[in-house]
Amino acid sequence: MWSLLRRLLFSQGKGRQFSKGHSKRCEKLDFLKPNHGDAHLKNLRKIKKHGIEKFLGEKRYWYNKMK
Repeated sequence: MWSLLRRLLFSQGKGRQFSKGHSKRCEKLDFLKPNHGDAHLKNLRKIKKHGIEKFLGEKRYWYNKMK
């Protein structure tokens, strides 16, 4: 999953930055919802707030119940 996130970030030319509102809705990652809930969105918000390097050294969410 982390390699997928990295590829999405760098393939879009965003590197370590996200466009505004990107983490709220990402259709490319919707396939993760059945098994991971909205954990991928929570992880993207953490990356946006703290950066990739800090995120990789902290707790990651594998499942988070959908709200």
